[in-house]
Formats: sequence, structure tokens, C-alpha cells
Amino acid sequence: MKEVRDPVKVREELNNRRREKWHELFLKNFNELEAPEMVHWEESLDRKGFEVLRTQHRGNGEFSECYTGKWVEIQKEVACKVLRFKEAVMKYKIENPVRQLKLLNNLSHSKLIEMIKIFEITKTQKIYIFMQLAEQGSVSDLINKSRKPIEESLAKRWAVDCATGLAYLHSMGIAHRRVTAKNMLIDARNEAKLSLPDLFFELCDQQGKVRNCNNPGSRGSHWAPECLQGPYDPLQADVWAFGVVVYYMLITKAPFMHYHKFDKMKDEIDRKLWSSSFQTSVDPSIRLTEAQKKFFEKIFVLDVITRPAIDEVFALPWLST
Repeated sequence: MKEVRDPVKVREELNNRRREKWHELFLKNFNELEAPEMVHWEESLDRKGFEVLRTQHRGNGEFSECYTGKWVEIQKEVACKVLRFKEAVMKYKIENPVRQLKLLNNLSHSKLIEMIKIFEITKTQKIYIFMQLAEQGSVSDLINKSRKPIEESLAKRWAVDCATGLAYLHSMGIAHRRVTAKNMLIDARNEAKLSLPDLFFELCDQQGKVRNCNNPGSRGSHWAPECLQGPYDPLQADVWAFGVVVYYMLITKAPFMHYHKFDKMKDEIDRKLWSSSFQTSVDPSIRLTEAQKKFFEKIFVLDVITRPAIDEVFALPWLST
């Protein structure tokens, strides 16, 4: 008979492993991490081998604008995110902005959008991030264009891609906090890659102590219910947001109407209204399968301890078959 383990102890053990890896990578060796290169003006980027094509706007974030760029050395189109970093730091009271930039500059995984080069413009205090171009755009772009859900086998593959990238971040105690269909990008090989957010959150403070997050960031349908109630576990909120993205791929709408009001959202969760909300989707014929319903029943739970960690979602019904 399989042993039933205390979920609280399981989560404590998981966070201890994350803390150990975080300590090894980002505390002990922090001074050795490469920082973004500093230049005085945007015009100086040309001499560094990069161009920003301002006429080719690709999108925007809370503190950023994204353009097509060019990596001159190899004549390759890339993406360039222009981040108003000082504004973001002031709004969210970031204690160590240099640390944020160093971490951003040193994260690398096949399921994350590749960072090519990061520059800090000293005169404007903006950050220019040159990164891999996702030729097909975002999952949000694809659904808005087709007005149809993502085919199930492809949605499942992209969900695994997204969870894999997220698991990499979580393994080091880093929360994404912006897991949305807009930040799930599709490349020319039809693989999904997670775009890194303007700002992320570390599970550990600079002494290596596990902590909760006080600031959920910008509102959106990806918000977990605990974000509305004060300090929360941002890694588990990422898992909720991951579920919202998967739901959106299959149903073409968000699972909850009242994501900005806790009591109403709790009522939707308790009554599992998401399981029948296909009635208000773009196409009334869209239905969740029983396997898909079982998957979301595991994700959309109020208790963050019983909600699976991102490492555990791969074994859930539907995603594992």
C-alpha cells in the first residue's frame, strides 16, 4: 500500500531543496554572476552590434515595450524589450535592483526565451534586453487571430513546455508571477517558451530564509485567489496561473469571471463553475473532457498546500497521458 505523506512536510522538504539550490547559485556565487553591460545612450548599441527597429512594435508589458531588433554580427532578427526599470523598482519597492538584473542576465533554459544580451542605458536608466524572437507570437495572439481553441494534443505539449520552464525557475526558488497566455511564446519549431517577466520574486530573502510575497503585481485573470488576501506563496500562485493558461488554450476564455473579488471567486471555485463555463465561450460547442476536468480539479483549489507544486503537475490526469 502506498504511503500517504503529510502534504505540509512534503512542501517543506521541497522548499528546503529550493533554498539549498538558491543558496548555491545566487548567494555563494552572486558576485561572480555577469551583470548587464552598461552604455551611455541607445545610439551606442549600434557599436555593440545590436539595433532596435522602432517601427516594428511587437507588444508591451506593465513597464516595457517590445520591438523587433537585429543582431548585426550574424544578421539575425531578434526581439528587444525596452524596460523602464527605475519606474518598476520604485513602484514595487525592489530592495536590490542590481540583483534582479544579474539574475535576469544569468537564467538559461531551453523552455525559456533565450537572453542574448542585456544593456543598461545609464543616461535614461532603461534596460534593453535583446532576446530570442518567437516567430509565431504568443498563445494569446494565436487564439485571438483564429478565434478557436488550441488543438488538444498541441495544447498538452505546450503545457508541458511551459511547466518545464516554470519548474526550472521554481527549482531555484524564483517565482515568475506573470504566467499568462501573453507570456507563453511559440517559436518557429512550434515549441512553447516562457518569456521572463519584467520583475520576478525570489522565494528566499538574502539570508536564505523562505518568505511569502506581499505584492501580487498587476491585476489579471491569472491571479490566484490568495493574491487577493495579503502575503501569499508566489510559487503556488504560479501553478494556479499555469492552470489558467492551459484552460484558456482549451476553452478560449478565462475560467473565472470574478478574479478581482475573493468571495465571488471562492464561490465560483466551490461550485466548480469553471467546469460548465463553456456555455459562455466563443464557441458554445467547446467542451471540457472528463480527463481535462480532473486535471483542473487538482489545480483550481483554494488550499495552496494541497494544490500541486509545479514539479507535480506532470503526473496529473490528462497531462500525463
